[in-house]
Amino acid sequence: MLKTKVFLTNITNLSDARYAAGMGVDYIGFAINPESKQYVTSEQVQSITEWVSGVSIIGDIGSSDGAQVGEYPLDFILTDNISSIELFDNTVAAFILSNENKEDIKFKLETVKSKTPFVILKVDKELLTQHTDYLKSICQQHKILLATGLTPQNIALILHEINPEGIVIYGSTEEKPGLSSYDGIADILEEIEEE
Repeated sequence: MLKTKVFLTNITNLSDARYAAGMGVDYIGFAINPESKQYVTSEQVQSITEWVSGVSIIGDIGSSDGAQVGEYPLDFILTDNISSIELFDNTVAAFILSNENKEDIKFKLETVKSKTPFVILKVDKELLTQHTDYLKSICQQHKILLATGLTPQNIALILHEINPEGIVIYGSTEEKPGLSSYDGIADILEEIEEE
């Protein structure tokens, strides 16, 4: 069991998906915008998800119109286009925090609060310590999964000080089919396993 909700995204292979599901993550995600570097087809997603259970499937459409979502077996649709939130059921918003847009993020969070089960907030690792109080404050008011440069060193700060609803981890690249190192993923998941 993990200490917080976990979303493993940008999955491109079955190895990562099965490892994540076995470790108890809550959500696995796929880039389904054809312009994404990690783009996976509906056939690939179907062949991966039929081998995993106990996780919710999220399709990331980025800023696209999401015309392709009907082809995918999805539980949620992730978008960084706030106007797309109304277009689909079970939509999750993604925002990027910078030094300049803190008030704008607060406004966006309020705007989508009743329309989305949680929000992905992307934060540059260097901004974590600068904005700890701000992040803590908005995580008390909103269900936020924090996407940042996670390390075994900063995970305690994130979970105990900022206390988001959960965290986002990014999938790895398979060295060859069926062979994945999981190094970055495993380091974080092992750090947040319940004793």
